[in-house]
Amino acid sequence: MIVPSSGNPSEMIVFNLLSGAAVTLPTRVTLQSLRSEQTLDLMRLNIVTLDDDEKHLVDYWTRRNRHGHLSTSVIVFTTRSCNLRCTYCYQREEPSSISEANMEPEICRGFLDWLTTYLLAKKTSSVHLTFYGGEPLLNMECVNQVGEYMVRFCGSRNIKLYTYLVTNGTLVNEQIMLKLLDYNLCQAQVTIDGSEQVHDSRRISKDGSGSYTDTLRGLMHLSHRVPVVVRCNVELSTLEAVDDLLARLGSLGLANERTIFSVADTCRWVPEDSRLVGSMTPQELARLILETSRKARMLGFGIRNPFKLSSCFGTREGSFAVDIDGYLYTCSQMAGFPELSIGSVNSRYFTEVYYRLVTSDALRQMCFTCTYLPLCMGGCRAEALHAGLGFNGNICRRDYYEHVIPQMVRLVYGFDHTA
Repeated sequence: MIVPSSGNPSEMIVFNLLSGAAVTLPTRVTLQSLRSEQTLDLMRLNIVTLDDDEKHLVDYWTRRNRHGHLSTSVIVFTTRSCNLRCTYCYQREEPSSISEANMEPEICRGFLDWLTTYLLAKKTSSVHLTFYGGEPLLNMECVNQVGEYMVRFCGSRNIKLYTYLVTNGTLVNEQIMLKLLDYNLCQAQVTIDGSEQVHDSRRISKDGSGSYTDTLRGLMHLSHRVPVVVRCNVELSTLEAVDDLLARLGSLGLANERTIFSVADTCRWVPEDSRLVGSMTPQELARLILETSRKARMLGFGIRNPFKLSSCFGTREGSFAVDIDGYLYTCSQMAGFPELSIGSVNSRYFTEVYYRLVTSDALRQMCFTCTYLPLCMGGCRAEALHAGLGFNGNICRRDYYEHVIPQMVRLVYGFDHTA
């Protein structure tokens, strides 16, 4: 794709979304005007490719990222319980028959037996382990059981172990922090929804009090030891609170590259459609992400790289989520839907669902003429399935990408002179 520089009208950025390579050229240059050796240089830099090769490259990249790797990613739902009652949480809409239960030690042992059998059979070189919930730290028995076992197992097999935590931050203290570091914690995500007033009106403790102070305290424990991602869920009515949060984090010394700041649309669960629905249009969301990324970058925070390519986890071999009952899925967004389970920790065999997911093909003919194909690859499988579109359903987000990606290219590669 070609993106004009915002500061120099005589320059343009030529960016390849498949390879992630970028180069600046004078705007007067066209591919037709390049000498053959210059075209070859651009090909060596993975900027351009022959039209006849492009579809095959996409096919190769898709297969390699789905199947050509030796890493395993697993998300462990340690509990359904949470010590907060967030106003927008989808779990508030679940049937009352679904209890706020923990993963029991017996299920946990079964999961570890299943996982280690899989890792040995696959000859895995690295494991990416994420503790998730509910609030995962409410079940430290499970966190400890999994963490201690995986450190021993991976250490004895020369397998690299990377551990992640998705938490509301309120329970993190020095004792828990030291435990997590023992389990190779390398990154944590904490959600703060803006200013203290806005956050406390949305992320409410069980006793009705706000959680802002406890969340910040937990965030500081984490940020002193590992890189953190601060996620801020936003609606149009809470946009101004984002600036308050950036200022507060900066005053705490967190405005650095180890703190990744990101915003997300506040989504709410629509039971009759069995899906999450956002509060913003694609254009509104694109504007929010761009404006916030510019501010965060200018203040010194890290921002997410929107061009980091990875196949959909729902279709990727070696990608798993396990719920508290021991049922397995390829993606955390499919957890809780029995029809999307690929098996259980008590079985050594995957169901048909697994093979349909890892061989699914959501691409349409129109996709191969779309600039944003490498970022999309047909869209999220969980979203397609929840929308009743089937395993090969296409979820097109071109409208969103057209609004946000060119601007993010300028921002990430230092050509955004509006910041």
